[in-house]
Amino acid sequence: MGFWGKGNNPFFNHDFDAAQRDRDAHRASEAAHKEKLAHELDLQTQRLDANAALSKLRRQKNAMESQYQEKIKAYEAQLAEMRKVFYCMVIRSCIFEKNLNDFIKIHPELSEELLDNLQDAEEHCFAADYRDKWWKWVNEVEINYDMEYLKLPFPKRETKK
Repeated sequence: MGFWGKGNNPFFNHDFDAAQRDRDAHRASEAAHKEKLAHELDLQTQRLDANAALSKLRRQKNAMESQYQEKIKAYEAQLAEMRKVFYCMVIRSCIFEKNLNDFIKIHPELSEELLDNLQDAEEHCFAADYRDKWWKWVNEVEINYDMEYLKLPFPKRETKK
């Protein structure tokens, strides 16, 4: 200690120990503040990385959804076309069935022979090789309402009635 005592020098009124404590406290608070800022920066970086990853996943999900929506629309259009084809097949089947029933009413003496021929045709069509041939054809052809197969196999003509 000096002549005047600690901090009592009227010409140089400065407490070196107190100033050192203030400097140390300031440095400690500055270091704590820098650590806090670094921690907040790390948290912000983590949030930004997480948001970027989430955004990327959302973009991928949206892209996949739009692809699937396009596929779904294509399948729905194909399904609608197949419904029209099925309707056409039902009409064609009804035409033949009505004509067979009308023919049997008009010619009851030929009904047994006609029914026998129908039974033979059914057995022929349900044979494995015949079904496989048509199943292969159905799987290979693009089914649509304008198919030639869906039209009646007889030329259109005027009725004689």
